[in-house]
Amino acid sequence: MTQRSDRILALITLAIGVLISILSGTLPEVPVYGDVGPAYFPQVIALALLVTGAAMLITSLLGRGKGAEKQPAEPLIQPRLVILVAITVAYILLLNRLGFLVSTPLYLIASSITFHSRHYWATLLMAVATTALLFLIFKTWLRVPLPT
Repeated sequence: MTQRSDRILALITLAIGVLISILSGTLPEVPVYGDVGPAYFPQVIALALLVTGAAMLITSLLGRGKGAEKQPAEPLIQPRLVILVAITVAYILLLNRLGFLVSTPLYLIASSITFHSRHYWATLLMAVATTALLFLIFKTWLRVPLPT
């Protein structure tokens, strides 16, 4: 990547971190397990994104990795990225209609296929197992209501 695209990616990462941090502040403060409530994990993810984005921005501003400038830059917008964004938008729109247990495995399968996963049984198993694990964590442990 070029330093310009590194800076753009760093700023996008920082913006997403700020957005998640702001939105997680709107979640109810109901301690479910000790001091852990529904906003805990989004805040951890926001912090990780903010630290990563800041590190990326500092690295690009200091000019490290200048050897990458000599290579031809790949286009910033890749077709798979556009497809993944469309799949994510569809997931968000269908989540309340289809429910978490139906829409989440479909989203995970479609995302995996977008990135050329050819192990269909493994993809199906991963999608079902991930959905079940997330359901248990959020519904049972954290008691976060999920769309049904």
